[in-house]
Amino acid sequence: MIHPKIEIANKSLTPKLYQDLIVQLNKDFLLSGIDKKIDFECRPENFFKQLFDVIDNLVKNNYQTFNQFMYTLDVSENKVANIDETDFAKLVNKLTLLVLERLVQKVYLKDQY
Repeated sequence: MIHPKIEIANKSLTPKLYQDLIVQLNKDFLLSGIDKKIDFECRPENFFKQLFDVIDNLVKNNYQTFNQFMYTLDVSENKVANIDETDFAKLVNKLTLLVLERLVQKVYLKDQY
């Protein structure tokens, strides 16, 4: 389930920033105690799917680690609380978008400074 916003974000990332995005996500996985690593060969169109699968698994099976991950990323609690969705797959999709949005923001900010 790929959202058009993701495609735009992927196209706007240079190859270096895309690599930085993977590095940042892997670092945040590690800091949150998540045993997952995105490979540097991961194509942008597969990146969202892999991230979606991780978040889906965390929400279903390890909500405490999910909360730690969101805290580590510094995803806005208000944005999470304001997701008004009853369909689970759509909820996970929106959570994944929030995570990706925050990751891109972190990578862009680090690149600027």
